Amino acid sequence: MVESAILVEILLRGASAGWLVLFACKVLRWRFPFRVQELAALFAIGTAAYVIVSGPVLHGLGPRVTFALGSVSLLNSAFFWWFSIALFDDAFAWRWWHFVPPALLLVVFGPFSEGLLSQNLDNFLHQSLIILMMLHAIWLAILHRDDDLVDKRRLFRLIFAWLVGFTGIVIALGEIYLGNQLAPGWLTLLHASAIFTITSAFLMWLLPSISMFQTSQFRSRSRSSSDGELLMLESRLEQLMNNGFYRTEGLKISELADKMNCPEHKLRHLINAKLGFRNFSAYLNECRISEAKKWLSDPDRSSEQITQIAYGLGYGSLSPFNRAFKAETGLTPKTFRTKALREREA
Repeated sequence: MVESAILVEILLRGASAGWLVLFACKVLRWRFPFRVQELAALFAIGTAAYVIVSGPVLHGLGPRVTFALGSVSLLNSAFFWWFSIALFDDAFAWRWWHFVPPALLLVVFGPFSEGLLSQNLDNFLHQSLIILMMLHAIWLAILHRDDDLVDKRRLFRLIFAWLVGFTGIVIALGEIYLGNQLAPGWLTLLHASAIFTITSAFLMWLLPSISMFQTSQFRSRSRSSSDGELLMLESRLEQLMNNGFYRTEGLKISELADKMNCPEHKLRHLINAKLGFRNFSAYLNECRISEAKKWLSDPDRSSEQITQIAYGLGYGSLSPFNRAFKAETGLTPKTFRTKALREREA
């Protein structure tokens, strides 16, 4: 009976790992710096390693394979965190602090850190770090969901947050509770069954939707659409934006839909599929930054403070204006103004 349960667990873990490797192969684009596609593959490979490491399969694989799988599995919570940040932030760029958690995982909790901390403290701190990364990923998934214009990605945010994030937190809490005790056989079998069920359902839904991981913006503005209603909506939207409605502070897509007297999902579709924006804030920023460049280049407005310009364009403070402007032009508003006014004088 016990051997049968172990065999079932091995099969479940092997199938889960196979699903994950298949997904990784599907999205793999190895290049640096890693972005959403590569990080999705990295997270899938790390999860496959964790699935094997946490079960009875590992004991017969030899020390080198065990060490390699253990190291990849150890870093998987950081892979998950990286993937979350890159997926839910279209302006994602690597920062030094992105490498702090994986460095801690390797240095403090890795295979070469034996004796550095007591086993109980080591386990508690390790799982606490994982929980913090999971909570941050859940927060990112939920934070700007309304701003997201990609329907499948909006749904994915909820599934990702509640299923993957909270599953990781439950597993980490279980690791803290068990400490250094071996989990009973029924629990590891339940663990393998849950992973197989979640992985199978998740990836069967996700594999046809890989396009959501693309980071490049589709920016076709063709008017060849045969949908007359869509063209009419686009015309009304352009008219509203030309009249400066984008300057409304804190403008949300629901408010814009109300102003246009159209269903919100149709406006999302228009701005995403027709105009090519993945986030509503990106669309607003293009309207605002385009106007900002005109204002900053105008000699008659040269005495106007940049903060006033930011507020006048609908930004709640100077910082988001500076970030959006630099992301669009590569220059700060101050530098852009100085350069533009000098060129006008010349």
